[in-house]
Amino acid sequence: MFIYRFFSTAGFRYSLFVFLLSWLSVVTAAESQKKPIDIKAGLLSTSLNQLASQTEISIVVNTDLVKNKSAKAIKGFYTPQNALEMLLDGHKLRAEDTGTGFVIKAVSEDKVVLSAIDINAEKVKKSLQTEKYAGGQIAKQGRVGILGNRDVMDTPFNMTNFTSDFIDNTQAETIADVVSTDPSVRTAHVSGGMLDSFRIRGFAMNEGNSGDIAFDGVYGVASNYRVLADYVDRIEVIKGPASMIYGMSPDSSVGGSINIVPKRALDEDLTRLTASYASDSQLKGHLDLSRRFGDDDQFGVRFNGTVSDGHTERENQSREVESWALALDYQGEKLRMTADLIHQKEDLDAPLRHLWLANGVDVPSAPDGEHNITQDWEWSKVDDKSLLLKAEYDIHDQLTFLQISAVVKPVYPGYLVIPALPMHRVMSP
Repeated sequence: MFIYRFFSTAGFRYSLFVFLLSWLSVVTAAESQKKPIDIKAGLLSTSLNQLASQTEISIVVNTDLVKNKSAKAIKGFYTPQNALEMLLDGHKLRAEDTGTGFVIKAVSEDKVVLSAIDINAEKVKKSLQTEKYAGGQIAKQGRVGILGNRDVMDTPFNMTNFTSDFIDNTQAETIADVVSTDPSVRTAHVSGGMLDSFRIRGFAMNEGNSGDIAFDGVYGVASNYRVLADYVDRIEVIKGPASMIYGMSPDSSVGGSINIVPKRALDEDLTRLTASYASDSQLKGHLDLSRRFGDDDQFGVRFNGTVSDGHTERENQSREVESWALALDYQGEKLRMTADLIHQKEDLDAPLRHLWLANGVDVPSAPDGEHNITQDWEWSKVDDKSLLLKAEYDIHDQLTFLQISAVVKPVYPGYLVIPALPMHRVMSP
């Protein structure tokens, strides 16, 4: 009933009448521009003269452009412009409307031919390497626990992400050599000792054998005592309470967290062998090998192996290191899988220990840094083996349906034959 009344109203009938009248006027105006045209096939110059005569329009053309060119027959009702386009079709000529007539011009031959681009959506995948700031020393993104990789500008934490370029340029041996460059972080253990510990914003971290360093977002995988930098792609330092995104660390550090991102297979093949020499007589060899396989390069392998041995710059101290890390990955359209196998071994003779002053004892003058008060028959041995398996499946761009992490880590902790000697502490009389 409502529809019937609407269509029967006077207002609707008036609107419909105005619309039909406007449409009829437009159609009539368009039809009025068409003229009867009858041009036989022949020379293009002759056909243009006939078109100008039959439609009473002005056509200006350089005779060299139409010389020895033919035109097809045209018969029927056409606008002058449509008829002119039909005559010029196939001759690389165009008609330019001047308002009072038409000017015939040649089509420009100055064209840029682009090479073919093969676009296949199935082959487009996100690189495992994150974008870096200018200079390549700091990464723009970092892993923020369950939130995944996030830009530092979109993260409500103070985060610094050191890249492998920074590690190589500073010739860092361990991650302690890297994170100590952050103003909020300092190393708390004596250099040349059996472990690396830190202070983040003044709070202790990784003291003892607790294993506070996260590896690819998981605690308990990285070495408890010292993490070598040769197989590390990114070192992420988060200042502030990060337990809400990483979970509470084994030693309950509240000043921040350090996460290690392992090296993954690069988009291009890499074979790099590096040899180095450091004082006193530390010789080192490092092999970095990267390959990708598969039709879409979905399978990746990255191997890093390091061997070093020799005397250090301190008296009676020698250091032997052996490590290798194998990183496997599969990057499918929705399924991603990674496997990390790590072996790290460090043997240290005469490791340095902390010194404490008893109450009432004056602070002595700083000794020569080369001196070592540890006995030459003391030693430490640290042997870590780790395996981390992870799998992720995306059911949506914003939702990960499944994530599985498995950790197997037999640990052989470091130890000293004589863990504490009287000479390690300055006693009061």
